[in-house]
Formats: sequence, C-alpha cells, structure tokens
Amino acid sequence: MDDETLAIQILILADEWYRQQGAAMVASRPGPKPQCTDAEILTLSLLHLLIMPGCSERRFLRWMRANHPDWFPHLPEDGNFNRRARSLLPLLNAFLCYLTAHAETFWAILDTSALPVVKLARATRRRLFREDDLFPAGRGFSVTEKAVCYGYKLVLLCTLEGLPFRLALVPADLDDREIAGWMLEHEVPGWRLADKGFWSQELVERLKARGQYLLIPPRRNSRRRWDPAFWRTFNRVRRRIETTLSLLKDYFLLEFHRARTFRGLAWRVLLTAVAFILRQQHALGV
Repeated sequence: MDDETLAIQILILADEWYRQQGAAMVASRPGPKPQCTDAEILTLSLLHLLIMPGCSERRFLRWMRANHPDWFPHLPEDGNFNRRARSLLPLLNAFLCYLTAHAETFWAILDTSALPVVKLARATRRRLFREDDLFPAGRGFSVTEKAVCYGYKLVLLCTLEGLPFRLALVPADLDDREIAGWMLEHEVPGWRLADKGFWSQELVERLKARGQYLLIPPRRNSRRRWDPAFWRTFNRVRRRIETTLSLLKDYFLLEFHRARTFRGLAWRVLLTAVAFILRQQHALGV
C-alpha cells in the first residue's frame, strides 16, 4: 500500500469516527477555529508510526512538508502540533475503544512488560519525568535487557488473537497481583490467561466473585497438575500476547519513545496500540 492511499484511508476512518463520536468529547477552544482538524492531527500521528516509526516527530513533519505539502496544507508548526496532539489523549483512548468495540473479550490474555524512561544510574538526578508526582516511575526488572530499569510497566489485556483492547501504565515496581486486581476490577466477566507472576489465592477468589476467572499455571510446588496437552495449548495461546508486545517494541520501536513526561509517554503508548490495531485489523500500513 502506497503512502497516499494509507493517508486517505486513515483520514476517512478517523474523520468518520470524529464526526459521529469524537467531536462531542473535545472541549470548546477560545479563539479562532484551527484550520487543521483534530482528525487530521490523529491521522498525521498515526502516519508517523506506520510510515517512519524510527524517526522523531519533528523529522517526520519536516519530511511531510518537503514531500507531500498538498496532503495537509494547514499543517501546524512543530511545537503547536505537539501540544495539540498531546491534548487529544482522551480522544485517542476513545478511538482505540471504538476500533476494538466488536472484539471478543470473554477470553483474554493479561501480561505486563517493562518500559524504561531513563537510565537507572540517572534515576535520582534526572531532568525528565520530574513533574509527574501523581504518576511516579519506579524500579523494575526488564526482561528484554535482563537488568533492573527505571520506568513503568505497560499492562496489556489482549484478545486471543493478540489484539490489545485495554492498556495501562503503572510504576515498574508495582506487583503484578496488585495490577491484576486493579486492571480487572471493572472489566466484563470472562476468563483471563496470565502467567505465574499473577498468582494469589486471595486475588483469584476476589476476582472470581466478580465474574473474572484467572487461569494461571500451577507452581512447581503446587499439588495441582495440568494435563500436558492442556499445557501446550495454554502456552501456544499465551505466546500471542508476547508476539504483540514484541511487535509494539521492535516494529513500532516503543522502547525508543523519546517521551519527556508521563503524558507524552501515555500518548506514545496509546498511539502505538492504535497503529498496531490498524495494521492488524484493517491491514493498513502493510
């Protein structure tokens, strides 16, 4: 698919949703109405990840102005574009919910993955993420780097096909069992496949009372035993969320997010998830 067709299809999808649902979510702004619409801002942000995921936002906008000035003739200058894009964070979250509204979520997969924000040695004297006292980062273990890192945990709830429909960012030092209790508290009833790090008898019973059934492998010292065929099926399905995390981090380069604040990081995470859904579900950017 060429870049122009991709831009047209994303703009049609985003603009149609914005006119039906998104416009009502945006607070009125003082001053003249911007010539570049919110749907165009979302489209440009998604094009950035689908066309040039490895470059900075500023470089992508410069490339757009040089190569396709007629696509978005009222493209804002870099700083204004950045501010407008980050202000649309709730809108982007609603767009993700819209794209996954018809997904089958009775069976889902739950997992977490570390998302570093600064080098561990600079955690106490960092300049970035200093103002985020309400959403503080923490020390956690990164499986990809096999080392302790400073940042957040990306929490994913995916369908059995690996499509993310719920996301969250929590401090990296937060326990997975606490994350599961918070993440699934208001979810619809269903079965959730998780790894051994989520195991807690109290958590399983508490979620069971709400219609949430955690399916977690037994520990080595447990008297419970699974049938080998069931084990193989469980592991094969569980690996789908690992594939999703790998695509988010390796193909869309989520670990190289360049975020300087928690809000910027949340925007990058949500944007990556939406771009992934468009690529997988709508075959855009393939």
